[in-house]
Amino acid sequence: MIFLEEATESKKGSIALDTDLIDSGLVDSMNIMALIVFLEEQTGKPIPLEDLDISFFNNVASIAN
Repeated sequence: MIFLEEATESKKGSIALDTDLIDSGLVDSMNIMALIVFLEEQTGKPIPLEDLDISFFNNVASIAN
């Protein structure tokens, strides 16, 4: 969540597991691309484009799954 707070310039602790990231306007297409790169770097695994679905980025809980 720290990455998202920094990327969206949100206050620390303002993004909860169930915060709606897209509909709230916190995350846009550029943030999603940065998040994908971040996740790939953290896991050491590429995320195949065919596996991407915008609903995966609805909130932190769905990203974690």
